[in-house]
Amino acid sequence: MNFKALMTMPAAWDKFLGHSIEMLRSNCIDLEIIWSDEKLPQNRLIELLEGKHAYMMCLDTVDKTVIDACKDLKILARHGIGLDNIDIKAATQAHIAVCNTPGSNCRSVADLTCALILALSRNITKADASIRSGKFVQLMGNELSGKILGIIGFGHIGKQVATRALGFGMNVCAYDNQIDTAYCAENNIEPTSLESLFSTSDYITIHVPLTAQTKNMINAATIAKMANHAVVINVARGGIVDEDAIANALIAGNLGGYGCDVFADEPPIISDKLFQAPNTLFTAHMGGSTEESIARSAEMAAQNIIDVLNGKRVDSIVNKEICI
Repeated sequence: MNFKALMTMPAAWDKFLGHSIEMLRSNCIDLEIIWSDEKLPQNRLIELLEGKHAYMMCLDTVDKTVIDACKDLKILARHGIGLDNIDIKAATQAHIAVCNTPGSNCRSVADLTCALILALSRNITKADASIRSGKFVQLMGNELSGKILGIIGFGHIGKQVATRALGFGMNVCAYDNQIDTAYCAENNIEPTSLESLFSTSDYITIHVPLTAQTKNMINAATIAKMANHAVVINVARGGIVDEDAIANALIAGNLGGYGCDVFADEPPIISDKLFQAPNTLFTAHMGGSTEESIARSAEMAAQNIIDVLNGKRVDSIVNKEICI
């Protein structure tokens, strides 16, 4: 059978996806590519997916309406990890495999996490702005050695962050609802409860998916349990953090800093209170945006498509209840 696939990716990624494109085409998959830096309108996406058996996706939202309209789809291959733009229940009911690429961007996201920690700890952006304004001011900062890092979500990314933090001489504790205790014991990491993590950590990093359980996990009540010098880093999803609560705590001096790569609304509304708060540092959802990560994730997604279309079992299938 001749299979057809659609790939929609940001235009700037074209130079990094050559191998993944060749993987699909060399496996006799008729591939259509749309380069777009914005989400496609629903009607346009449905039009493009007509007759397609596979979809390698990134930004677009695939909800029940899209799924119900695309009767030939066999796999939704997410470029990356996050699945909040896919209606997994609807896909499962339609017997469509949903796959992601776990671990593909973990080193890139961990690097950015540590960059945000370092930048806030040493006032790097403030120092740069000072120099550019003609002032030569030596700003005080804090060493990381001996500080406690609390990691929320201890999967691929959390473990990579821990490795880097240990290299800085930090003491690392981690919370996960399925904590890898053996890994923790081998690497001098303390498994802990959320309550303890909030109350003892100097730095807190977030690496969990956005779900009904994690939405607004960081809120006024949980922030109140943190030390007033604590720094929170969010490179997961914006909705995990109550941005108004973070802003209020920073403005009141009840939190030390906030660095984030993700927002509840993207792009964010820069007139919001969060952007008036002190000791903040923002990046534009670029945690996985490295040449290596983008290429690796695309190759993993391409292999997922090849395997599913050929009836092979895929380890990274999310809706494991369907039989392939």
